[in-house]
Amino acid sequence: MFHLERIYMFSFFLVSLYLSVLIDQVDRQNNLGSVVIDEFFLLLAVCSHVLMTFLTSKFVLLTTSGV
Repeated sequence: MFHLERIYMFSFFLVSLYLSVLIDQVDRQNNLGSVVIDEFFLLLAVCSHVLMTFLTSKFVLLTTSGV
């Protein structure tokens, strides 16, 4: 289970990193010009950060409880 949690945390870290780079590119190019798309990517990035934080806290609870 330890390796599975580590894979989840790493994958969500990569997804949030990719989304932050993507948001930066959309802001720089501004070809799309749509606020809705920026908000969608921002919401997706926030959701991935919240999920990553949840998995991290679950992982910390599992390692400190001795299970």
